This record gives sequence, C-alpha cells and structure tokens, in this order.
Amino acid sequence: MKKRYRMPSVPWTRIQPAGPDVIPAKFLIKTRENISVPQAIIMRKSIDQGKIPDVLKLAYVTPIHKGGSKLKPEYYRPVSLTSHIMKIFERVVKVQLIKHLKENNLINPGQHGFVPSRSTQTQLLDHFCRVYEELEEGVRLDTVFLDFAQAFDKVDHNILIRKLAENKIKGKLGRWIKEFLINRKFRVVANGEMSEEPEVRSGVPQGTVLAAILFIIMINDIDEDIKRCILRCFADDTRINMKVKTEEDKKAMQDDLNKIHNWAEKNIMKFNEAKFDQMTCGVTEDVDIEPYKTASGLDIESKNMVKDLGVITSDNLLFKEHIDSIVLACKIKQGNILRNFETRKEEIMMKLYKSQIRSKAEYYCLVWSPSYKRDISRLERIQKSFTKKIEGVEDKNYHQRLKILN
Repeated sequence: MKKRYRMPSVPWTRIQPAGPDVIPAKFLIKTRENISVPQAIIMRKSIDQGKIPDVLKLAYVTPIHKGGSKLKPEYYRPVSLTSHIMKIFERVVKVQLIKHLKENNLINPGQHGFVPSRSTQTQLLDHFCRVYEELEEGVRLDTVFLDFAQAFDKVDHNILIRKLAENKIKGKLGRWIKEFLINRKFRVVANGEMSEEPEVRSGVPQGTVLAAILFIIMINDIDEDIKRCILRCFADDTRINMKVKTEEDKKAMQDDLNKIHNWAEKNIMKFNEAKFDQMTCGVTEDVDIEPYKTASGLDIESKNMVKDLGVITSDNLLFKEHIDSIVLACKIKQGNILRNFETRKEEIMMKLYKSQIRSKAEYYCLVWSPSYKRDISRLERIQKSFTKKIEGVEDKNYHQRLKILN
C-alpha cells in the first residue's frame, strides 16, 4: 500500500484557496502595486531561462461529489488547485498566444471554444443557420455529434509540442510552454489525507489558464483531410454535418467521418463511441435514413432529439422539449426562492429573479426563440407570477409591475 502523507498543520480550509505555494489570491490582489515589478522580473527570468519552479507546477486534486452514490468514484469530479502566481504568468502568455494565432489566421474557423468573440451561442447560431439554409433549399442535413473520451487528459505532450512549433510558437516561449507541460506532479487531497506526488504524463494541466488554448491548438487540424463535410467545435464538443441529396453524399460523409477517426488514432486521442448521436433534419423521400458507423463499425444511434451545448433540439426545430425543460426549471427555482427567503423586498427579489430565474429563461434564447403564442405565454407567466410576490406592487396589474420594476 502506498505511503500516505498527513496534511500540514495548517487547516485545509485555509490552504484550499491558496494552492500548493500557500499564497492566496487575496494577498496578491491586496499587494499588486508592490509586487507587480518583482513578479514581472521573475516571469521574464523564467521565460528567458525556460525554467519553472516545481512548486508552481504542482497541483492539489480534490474529489467533489456531483450527485449519486458517495461510495462510487464515478460520481466525483476531480477539481485541481494550482498556484495563483503561476496563473498570473499564464494569463500573460495566453493573451500573447491568442494574439499570435488570430493575427496569423491559425485558429480553425470552425472552433468556437475559448476564442475571443466566439461562444457556444455563436456555434449554435452558425449550425442552425446552416440547417435552415438547407431546409429552404429543399434538401436534408445529416449531423453526427461526436464525443471525446477524457479529451483534456488524453493530450500527448510530444504531439502537442510538435503542433506548437507548426503554429510558429517556438523560441523562448516554445521552450517555456514545454517546461510548463512536462515534469508536472499532483497530490490527491481527501478527508484530511494527502497522497504521494505521481507524475502527470499526458493531458493539458487541469486547473490552469493555458489548458483550454493548448487543447484548441491540439485539435486545430482535426478537419484538415475533410473534403465535403463541415465540422464545428466548442473545445472538445464536436459535430460534423453535410447536406444529403443522394446515396453518394452519405458515402462521402462516412468517408469524412473515417478521416476524423484516423486523425484521432494518429494523435492518440480517443472518442467515446457510446455517446455519438445522429440527427437528420429535412426531407428524406429520396434517400433512406441509415446509421453512420463509428471507427469500430458500430451503428451511430439516430435520434429525434439531442441536447447540444445545453439546448435541447429536435429534428423538427420547434424546441418544444427545450422550452418545457426551461419552464419546469424556472418553476422549481421560483418555488425554492419563495420557500427559503422570507423577505419580499424589491431589491432582493429582483436580484434573485435576474440571477436565478431570468438567466435560465433567457439562456441562448436567440437560438430557440419561441414562435407559438402558447410557448411565449408559458414563459411570460414565470415573470408574471414572480413579480406579483414583490412587496409594494402586489396590487398592480402586470404591465404596471413591469414599468415600476423597470
């Protein structure tokens, strides 16, 4: 049995916000004017020499229960706590990396994750605009939703370092990022106990600022061999679609899918084939709907409804199921607020409404904006019933309440 280390005498509740270097973010914020110059000197020296102290590459990993049985490891999510000083250095590097990638047009146009001016909303809008265009043309659009298995943890360091060089990230910065990736260690902290320090042998470091942008560089060339399909990503959430008029179009899409499988094998990445989904939108009279194949030859399940980046969409594009889920979730939120908060004062009630209910009700509403009066009315009743509980406007009609509450 491996040796276990006792926690330091300092309580874990005090260490947790500080990280392995035991320097809390609050200290850095309070003293930023005094330590900014010394930190700049340290970072400059670190980049010039291509060296990073071991303590700045150490991570404390804590399992956080996410629901279900507390006896099963799969119901825990590992949360990695890293040095705040290192995060400051990483933010400086990240700004320069993104600037370099944008100025040289090195970011895949289909990538919407962690890229300035792009988001999950822009990806969804881009996708559905294409769906509607094909429907207007009178053809169908086949979409396959892919799922990476532990994507951020599977990144091979040697391949990533090679791709950094291919993206013209070389010299001192290239050496510094290589040092940032290799010889990293972590300790698992749970129930007052601390594990040994095993080495991190693959993956972009969890809990770091650079993890997302490094992963994007890793999968930047995922569609370089694709000929006819369009691929869009939000980090590791990937989908591929193509308009289908003939049986030859279906074969062409399967060929492009095979090329993505080949890319994954070449880059030592792995897909979770059990979570692949397939959806068809539009007319299907001339061409049969048949399942596309995974790399192992399994049929990809064809569905009428898929949850995509938090939005439940169906092949009829009415978003009825998504609206149903939003109405139910908002009613539950409203019930929890009214039961747990005794006050009905306007300022507090409006803060609760905007943060807990309205934010959920308006989540990507540009994508699923309701067109039926019944759905619009159901969503409106959430606001109507909540504002009626606010002190001082109970006796006003709905339109008066909206005006008073701005």
